[in-house]
Amino acid sequence: MEVPRKREKRRILQELSSYFDEALEEENMIIRDVDTRGKDAIFLDGSLVGIRVKEKTGEEGIYPSIKVIIEKGLKEDRWMTVDQGAVPYVCNGADIMAPGVVGVGSDVEKEGFVAVKEEKHDRILAVGIALLDKEDVEKTKKGKVVKNLHWVGDPIWVAGK
Repeated sequence: MEVPRKREKRRILQELSSYFDEALEEENMIIRDVDTRGKDAIFLDGSLVGIRVKEKTGEEGIYPSIKVIIEKGLKEDRWMTVDQGAVPYVCNGADIMAPGVVGVGSDVEKEGFVAVKEEKHDRILAVGIALLDKEDVEKTKKGKVVKNLHWVGDPIWVAGK
């Protein structure tokens, strides 16, 4: 468990707040290592608000958790919708493949954050990084289109319950 210093805390809150219309309040922040694949859970006053992903290159990404997206909604149209056949795979941590995608938000960019929803109930299943931009996702028929970072039922999800 890590309690970030004031400057680091401000940076994390700024990055997370950039995904929403309203800023996250500066509260007690704790970062817990809950995943063996370089992912940490970010908590504000005991509530899961984000994930920190440490890349092999040494870079670090800060992204909102599924829970906080459900509560606040994204300010931009950064989503992909998958068909029912993809749901069990996504919820087991698989990357999102082109054949399962049935809808793409207008703000999806290559290497940008994206939320993954299922088409039947319009619920968020996962968050990840888009491997292609909107136009290329719509054109492609095969291959990966989203790298899955955090999904319903993963260790980060469980830590936030």
